[in-house]
Amino acid sequence: MPNSQRVIKEAMLRQTSNMETKQPTLESLIEKNKFDWVNPNITSKNFPLQGKVEPVEEILYFNEIFSTDEILKRLDERGYRPVTVYELLTWSQKSWNGKDFVVALGSVWRDADGFRYVACLYRDASGRGLGLGWVGSVWRTVCRFAAVRKSLDTETISPHKMEEEHG
Repeated sequence: MPNSQRVIKEAMLRQTSNMETKQPTLESLIEKNKFDWVNPNITSKNFPLQGKVEPVEEILYFNEIFSTDEILKRLDERGYRPVTVYELLTWSQKSWNGKDFVVALGSVWRDADGFRYVACLYRDASGRGLGLGWVGSVWRTVCRFAAVRKSLDTETISPHKMEEEHG
């Protein structure tokens, strides 16, 4: 096979492979959800895609006020990990009821002051939104937490691990 044909064939194979494994961009997911408001800090730069986007399996509601640490512990005890913002937005396109406050604890952004934030779906008087919730706060009884069943190769996200990974 001539060199040029081999190079073209390899390029076509790479392109096909990339199309099969193409993951969505955060910006495209936000656009598809047609929110009335999006926090301008929710960007691919602040929330880079890490790993495969898995389907959301459970929306957990605790009906109690808990810290982030306690929520992560409860998810872990049930065999779940928190979803990423990418997983939350993929799920929300078809499954979110447009009113519940749903949190994705699996993607954390640290601002210039060192505060850590996670993405939250919500609805208020101005419509459907995608905002940020402060990791250091307590989560109110209205909050729900999107989760994915942990696989054997999924590492548990502990509060200490969250601190190490996000500064």
